[in-house]
Amino acid sequence: MHSGPGNVAGIAEAVHFASTPSQSSAQGSSVTTNAPLTGPPESDGHFDFNDIDQAVGSWSGHNLFDLPFLEQFNPDVLSSWDDYLAFEFAPSHFSIGGPVPGHDKERRPSPTGQEDSGGASVNISRAPSPPNEASHEDRVPFAWSPSARRIAEPEEVRLDPQDPLLKTVDHHFRLNDATYERLKSSLLEELRVEGHLVLAPLRSFPSPDVVDVFASRFAKRFLPQAPIIHVPTFDINAELPQYLLVIIISIGATYCRRRNARRLAIVLQDWARCRLQLSIEADNALLRSPHTVYAAALICYAGIWCGNKRAYELAEAMRGSVVTWLRRLIGHHGQTITDARNENDELVDVWHAWAREDSLKRLQWMVFMLDFQYASLHNMPAMMSLTEVQAWDCPCDCEYWEAASAKQWKTLLGRANMPPTREFTLAVAPFVFADCPFSPLRSTNGWTAFLVLLTIAIQVQQEMSRAHFLQHLSIMASDESQEIETAIVEDQQRHSRLYNALNLWRRYYSQESLLHADRPASSFFAVASQDLYDLCRLQLRASISDLQDILGKNGLAGVQRARALFSRWLTRDQMSSHEAVCETITALTRHYGGSGNGIERTKRSSGSASAPYSSIYVFLAHAFLYACSSAASTEQRANIFGHVMSETQIDNDAPIFELLAAAFGSTSETGAIGKAVLRLGAQLLARFDHWACSLNLALLLHWRSKL
Repeated sequence: MHSGPGNVAGIAEAVHFASTPSQSSAQGSSVTTNAPLTGPPESDGHFDFNDIDQAVGSWSGHNLFDLPFLEQFNPDVLSSWDDYLAFEFAPSHFSIGGPVPGHDKERRPSPTGQEDSGGASVNISRAPSPPNEASHEDRVPFAWSPSARRIAEPEEVRLDPQDPLLKTVDHHFRLNDATYERLKSSLLEELRVEGHLVLAPLRSFPSPDVVDVFASRFAKRFLPQAPIIHVPTFDINAELPQYLLVIIISIGATYCRRRNARRLAIVLQDWARCRLQLSIEADNALLRSPHTVYAAALICYAGIWCGNKRAYELAEAMRGSVVTWLRRLIGHHGQTITDARNENDELVDVWHAWAREDSLKRLQWMVFMLDFQYASLHNMPAMMSLTEVQAWDCPCDCEYWEAASAKQWKTLLGRANMPPTREFTLAVAPFVFADCPFSPLRSTNGWTAFLVLLTIAIQVQQEMSRAHFLQHLSIMASDESQEIETAIVEDQQRHSRLYNALNLWRRYYSQESLLHADRPASSFFAVASQDLYDLCRLQLRASISDLQDILGKNGLAGVQRARALFSRWLTRDQMSSHEAVCETITALTRHYGGSGNGIERTKRSSGSASAPYSSIYVFLAHAFLYACSSAASTEQRANIFGHVMSETQIDNDAPIFELLAAAFGSTSETGAIGKAVLRLGAQLLARFDHWACSLNLALLLHWRSKL
């Protein structure tokens, strides 16, 4: 993560540091070849991993990206990766540098089965990589080789005729024959520019039934996170740009949990991105189209969190374009429905016009969320500012947006002409300004409350970057000046104000008050808010830059420096450190869930519902516990363990107890304790569905635990 522009890598880059088995095997001098090659699971892609011997024996035949989707996935399989990774992970490999001696001569096949830059591919019995690129730069953390081949097209995604997903198709997202054939025809064509192949044709495209399932999964699983499309008036067979249609299908495939679906999703995402850029070059007027901005925002979101290095880097670059295009779009579509309305307009026409206008407002908030989400979760500056959104209207309540007809919409309105809404200034001011004369809005929806919390999160990120700078400045100064001491005191006061803002948000907009089971959007924002709230409190306790260092981002020297900082904190501020550990354990309890000894290893984590917020929080929370465990003395660990047990009353049979005991309940060698924490974190993240950034984070923790 960046604490400033000069840093090398952010949290998502750390995500992509945990690349693939085949990529990382380049760091070793040999590859294990004693694993039997077996075919992948048949039919619907479900596989029983309860039999660990079977899992280990057939590991090399499975696609790593499919693991979180298997019905009975046992994360203990993570322990078998070492047999196939041949991963010599010395501390020096964490630092940015040149090639590792002795490894340049080794050639490795790419995940596509083709070489990266010439030479014959080698037939090695090893675990196949997820849909990612293999290159010699992968021995360097966070690196991606632009010369690496693109992801290989998977086999065709097929659904069993009895698959329950076929019964969940939303008629609003069902493609007619003409739309399907136009789309298929475009995807099966190759595109060349000056003789260079830009888009290779797909060898095959899923059947209409499967495509309908993908589009419907988008509506059911992703749309609640950013409800831009007005489903009651939406027609997927209208003249939508093909790049928008393809990215909708791509994201839906990500949520499908069927074999080869996620790899196809990344292939389609790449097609949508290329087609979008070429379309804009051909017709610049598209830059003022809401469809263009919406498609670009979806491509950017999917690329950042899909777990593919190439997609991530290209999506990261696109984020700036999306923000810029939105700013121009707002000025271009300035007229409101209130200004243009005629008294003789039919109710249906007014309803449709309002839906178009409100959809544009929601698109603005989606881009704001994308920008602030990326910044807060990656510890980087946001591109948008609070001043440019302060006059925007907050999203209206779900009941108006989800009204199935114009008549129902009018019934909800009563005598009002339009759904009630308020400026964002009124919603956010009480939380970001200490002397604000307004009280927080008591009646607000989950999306607005989440936007407020996201704004607080950006302020937390900004203040913690400043605090991290002052902390290191005070350490470097041999004779601390009075100015530095004063700045640190002022910094503590800022921390206190941010704590108060978070507590105020919690009091007014708790998860319970926002959660409505019959409203998918409200449900998502309630759960995601809890993860973001916990992340904010964790950031106020520990610098994310230090958590990066404790995991080895800046080499062995960085690990030692971060460990010394945590050791000093545990010694000087015992009360605060004990409270921080207790808060973290309590927050992780809902992710571990269940009862009985140990983690529920064969079940998916509830954190999947709020990914990527849950993924980043779970990753950083385990890094924090690892830092405290490895930096604490035996006596300090015992004191922390006793404090947490007395404050939380955790049952010894609860899954979270395994984590607490691994971190602070043993008197054995400190390094081994910390590694157990990382392994548990990897196991938990491996159970997260959908966005593969979770699996990459799991790999990172798993490999780090082997140092």
